[in-house]
Amino acid sequence: MVKGGAIEGAAMIRASVMAYCAKCGKDMPTRKVPEISSRGRALARKVRRCIVCGERAFRPSKWRAKPATGTTGRMRHSTGEAQREAQLVSMQAAGAIRELRLCNDPPKLSYRLDVYGTRQVEALLEEIDLMAPILPDEMRRRAHEVRRSLTHLATYTPDYLYRESPDWRLVVEDWKPAPPPGWSKTAALMRVCHGIDVRLTGGKRRA
Repeated sequence: MVKGGAIEGAAMIRASVMAYCAKCGKDMPTRKVPEISSRGRALARKVRRCIVCGERAFRPSKWRAKPATGTTGRMRHSTGEAQREAQLVSMQAAGAIRELRLCNDPPKLSYRLDVYGTRQVEALLEEIDLMAPILPDEMRRRAHEVRRSLTHLATYTPDYLYRESPDWRLVVEDWKPAPPPGWSKTAALMRVCHGIDVRLTGGKRRA
């Protein structure tokens, strides 16, 4: 006689979303659970974990890439990303780069992509160009309008950040099999908002 609990457990596994678990080495049934911070606190953001072993699992990406374990033991979205990470770690050991940071590992490093309203900024710049005497109250009002026009468009998290020899300039790098949709806009915003040209590495590059 089959117990009701066993039947319910089997039904739950069948109804679970399948995702790739690197520890099990294959697609496994998963469930979403709150992500745990470095301080051991449950976050609002949920991640998918394997029902069998509890390891984090990933659903197939748009390129059908298989997740792999990186040098720190954390999961990466693809084998290529994990291999690039290992390559950068070796480059740092050889002295070719330094201050390597894996941006997706805690504490996560992200860039806010914020822009000011063009109309408000141009109005302030026109007054500066004219060199017209502006009362302090009017200047404060215009500055307040510019600050109010600040708009948050997106948040961008690269894969790696490091300094490269010989001049040890800062490099922000993202590994992708191919440029994702909207990449040109993200790259332009990083250039405008932070003065950073993101280096895209990986598969085929678009002209």
